[in-house]
Amino acid sequence: MGEYDIIFCGRQSSDWDAGQVGLGVAEILGLPAVTLARKVEISDGKARIERVIPDGYEVVEVKLPAVVTVTSELGALRYAALKGIMAAAKKQPTIWKPADIGLEPSQVGAAGRRSKLDKLFQPVKEGKCEMVEGETGAEAGAALATRLREAKLL
Repeated sequence: MGEYDIIFCGRQSSDWDAGQVGLGVAEILGLPAVTLARKVEISDGKARIERVIPDGYEVVEVKLPAVVTVTSELGALRYAALKGIMAAAKKQPTIWKPADIGLEPSQVGAAGRRSKLDKLFQPVKEGKCEMVEGETGAEAGAALATRLREAKLL
């Protein structure tokens, strides 16, 4: 529906928490995708993106157009002014039907899905704790070392 340089998507949804929308959009449009963006800078037809990783962040660069999923770290929260809230209440959203964007009804919703959720569950986490004792700290340490060797952890 027109020209674009960058498409922003949220990191994940609050329903199934699958994080598939941004990458699915990128796949369908044949665009590069960068996930978990915390900072985005645009210049010379490219986006320089700081991407969150488990132990910090990495910087990647991608040619535009592209799809970027963002984290809550992107941008500062701001409160809407009363004037903006009142203006928003008067606006009506644009609603597109499948035909408006060149799709058949069989390509959207449950009929058009490409994946199927078989089961949604929270895994059970079980932990075991074994106390290793000894008369002294040295004896307890030796017993621990013996137990770890038996378990082939040492």
